[in-house]
Amino acid sequence: VQDGTWYLRVSTRDQLNNSSAWQTLFTFRYDTQPPNNPDKAKEAGGARTGIVQSAVKDPMFTWEVPLDIGGAGIDSYLIYWGDAADGEVVTATSNAPKFDPGPLSGAQDLYLRVQTIDNAGNVAPDWMTLFEFKYDPTIPSLPHTVQEMGGAEDEKWQTTVSAPTFQWMGATGGEGAEITEYDLAWGSDPTNTHIQAKTSADSYSFDPPPDSKSGGYTSYLRMKVRDSLGAESPWGTVFTLQYDPAIPSSTITNQPGDTLVSSTINIDWEGSDPEGGSGLAGVQVWYNKDGAGWTQYPTTFDQSPALLDTAKTGGDGVYQYYILALDVAGNVETDQDPTYTTEVKSGDIAIYLMRVAAAWYTQSLDEGFDKSIDLEPDNVINQADLLARLRDALEE
Repeated sequence: VQDGTWYLRVSTRDQLNNSSAWQTLFTFRYDTQPPNNPDKAKEAGGARTGIVQSAVKDPMFTWEVPLDIGGAGIDSYLIYWGDAADGEVVTATSNAPKFDPGPLSGAQDLYLRVQTIDNAGNVAPDWMTLFEFKYDPTIPSLPHTVQEMGGAEDEKWQTTVSAPTFQWMGATGGEGAEITEYDLAWGSDPTNTHIQAKTSADSYSFDPPPDSKSGGYTSYLRMKVRDSLGAESPWGTVFTLQYDPAIPSSTITNQPGDTLVSSTINIDWEGSDPEGGSGLAGVQVWYNKDGAGWTQYPTTFDQSPALLDTAKTGGDGVYQYYILALDVAGNVETDQDPTYTTEVKSGDIAIYLMRVAAAWYTQSLDEGFDKSIDLEPDNVINQADLLARLRDALEE
C-alpha cells in the first residue's frame, strides 16, 4: 500500500437487486515518510538570531509547522536548548510550534535545535538549528521593530516602494546606559558594514541602491547601535526591502492542434522575469469557450505544461486561449500571448490500433460471426467514426 489515506467502502445488494447507499467501514492511514523540520524560529521580543543583545533576557520562540510529506501531520518536537552548536541531547519536548525556555541568569550564547516527530511516529532524520540566542546585559541592543513607512514589509516582495523611509523602536543601551547614535548601512550586500549614514533620530530615508537593476532589487538596512558608555552592538540586518516594478513575460511554445479528442488541452510554455526581480511565479490561462467571453482558469501553473481541463470549464466546444505570466511580487503580464483556438471533442475516443474487431452473437454461439476493420499504424479515429465503420462492416 502506498502512503496516504485509504477507505474501505461497501454497498450491499440483496437478491432482488436492491442496493444500499455506500458506507465507509474503515479509514486506513499509512505514512512511512519522515517529516521535515522547521527551518527557522522567531523570538517574540525582537531578538535576532546570531546577534548579541541586552534587551531580551526571557526569550519566547515560535516557528511555522513544517511539511509532513507522508500526510500524517506533525505530532511534536524534540528540543535541544544549550551551548553546543551541534547539540542533540533532548532537553525538552513540545506539542506546539513554540518553546519558552525561561529567563537567563547572565550573559549566554545558546542554541535552539529541534527534531520533528509526525503522528505516525516517523522522526526527522536530522536535528535543525532554529535560532542562536546571544545575550549580554552590557551590550546595546538593536531595535526590536523596524517599519517602512510606505507600507513595504520586511522580506516580502512588493511593487510600490523603491525609495524607502524607515522608522524603528526598541533599541536599548547596555546596563546603565542610553542610546546615543545609530550607524546605518544600505545596499545589496547582506554583510555590508560600510557606514552610509549616522543619526541619533529613530528614522531615516534612502534612495534605491546604486547597483539596483531595472527589474528590481533586494537591499538590506543594516545597523550598529552605540550607547552613552561607548559600548557598541554588533552589526545586524534589521530590514530587507524587496522591490520589483517589472512585468514578466511568457510565450506558448506549442500549438495543441485545431481539434482535440482529449478533454485536456496541454499548453507548453516558457517565461522569464527581468534581472533583479522577484522571479517568475507561473502563468495564468485565460479561455473563451464558444464565444461566451474571457474567463481566467482557476489554477496558476508554475511549471510547463499548463493543463486546461475542459471538464471544469463546460466541456466540449471551441476554445480560444492565451497565457499571462506573473511573478512573485504580483506583477502580471499585460501583453497577451497570441490567442490559440482548439475544438475539443472529449466524447471521442482515440484508438491507436492496427485492427479493430467487432463481434455479434445470437444465443447459439455457432451462429455467430466476426468482422474486423483495418486501421493504418498509429491512426487516430474518434468514437463516432469508429462506430460507423464497424456498423458498415457488420452490414456487409
